[in-house]
Amino acid sequence: MIAKEKIKIFMLLFVFIFASSVTADLVKKTASIDDVSITYKIPCTASPAQLNLGDLTITLEDNGGSSCMNAQFSVDVNARGNTIWSCMELHWLQTIWHDDCPAKISGKNPTLPIIDPPKDGWDYMYNDGAGRTNPNLTIPNYGWFIDDKPWYYNSTGEAAKYVKGQTYSINDCPGDCTAPGWTGFSTYLMAVATQTCPNQPPECLGSGEMLLLCGFDWTVSATDISISDTFTAPSPFDVTDITTSLGNASFEGWTVRDSDMICCIPEPTTMGMIVISGLMMIRCRRK
Repeated sequence: MIAKEKIKIFMLLFVFIFASSVTADLVKKTASIDDVSITYKIPCTASPAQLNLGDLTITLEDNGGSSCMNAQFSVDVNARGNTIWSCMELHWLQTIWHDDCPAKISGKNPTLPIIDPPKDGWDYMYNDGAGRTNPNLTIPNYGWFIDDKPWYYNSTGEAAKYVKGQTYSINDCPGDCTAPGWTGFSTYLMAVATQTCPNQPPECLGSGEMLLLCGFDWTVSATDISISDTFTAPSPFDVTDITTSLGNASFEGWTVRDSDMICCIPEPTTMGMIVISGLMMIRCRRK
């Protein structure tokens, strides 16, 4: 058992043991993470700079037989026009680290922790179940999840839930386990570089790498849904959890980073503006 899961289980045991002695308004149903930032170099030869990307809001709702998590990352208005969006994409990534009523993969229980959903989705996303040859692409929007990438949504789901460079939403409504069973999730906001610099510096995010920006842990049971932790400073435990989850979900070839920066060449229009600005400065100096 990894160290982070031991910590989480201890926290949840505390909650369950003392649940009868606390009132409902002590259960955390909303949370926020402010000023999520990223370090970048644009152009590649520039000095590192830091950008406040925006804020994350989280809302949990208990709907009886199931519970829902809704979160949205809103890009700061001052960051929306930054050149960084020409060389970076954001994605949601979710892991399951405890589950007393797990979904199946090819008719078998998954090895935890695992990316949610795993490669090509869960069995319940297929009309033929464990056969996994006839995907159900409509109910309820399972066509947003089935693919060979680790992100929570595939490109169809992201197109429906994202306004790129502005807002990034995620929603999950897992069914409740039979009491006293419960399920534990970690939901992360990740960045990937869509272009890299020549002779890419080792401290910069490269191809096949994902940069962990922030995240939150949450749990759901037949009697409660709650947020157990939020973080903007990822720990080695998060990196280990995600790396293990990627392997258990058959997503090979990815490396998780927690402190790299985005490095890229400006898009052509921006590069043109830099050149024009430079020429204007030269002309001014010659007057």
